[in-house]
Amino acid sequence: MPGAPSIDPVKAAMAYNLAEAGFAKNEIARRTTISEASVRDILNKHGRWGVVAEKPVFAKLRAEQKLVLEASYRTSAAKFLERSMEEAKLEKASTYQLVIASSIALDKSQLLAGEPTEITASVNIHAIQGLDRLASILSQALMPASNDVPHETIEVEPQGNQEVKT
Repeated sequence: MPGAPSIDPVKAAMAYNLAEAGFAKNEIARRTTISEASVRDILNKHGRWGVVAEKPVFAKLRAEQKLVLEASYRTSAAKFLERSMEEAKLEKASTYQLVIASSIALDKSQLLAGEPTEITASVNIHAIQGLDRLASILSQALMPASNDVPHETIEVEPQGNQEVKT
């Protein structure tokens, strides 16, 4: 908009960082003293903000601000945790509240340490079924030969997918 005051790139970078931290546009506007319409333009990279946001100096500025925000959040979290652990408050808390609080604190400590908060595994059912079939055939081969035991041939391929053929 012609004649509009220029927005400080430091404030614009702060708007990006606050948005990434989950703040609403109206709260970002209040904290940065930028109008809500301008915050929307900055976050949507509308107009010149599309160009400014891609510049290396802007990315560096955002990275520096993120470090400051992270340190601030860690300090605040430590204060909140300390206050929440006061004996009088703990005595008033329900078992449910204590379990939830300890679970959240544990998850957050794992995240800050770079450790997973969830471990998942995937299993290839076809491979397991093939192994079960192979075990069955091998157990039959170890039994004494008799006329009622079927004889089967196993073909093993050296690569990842193994199939059992009869």
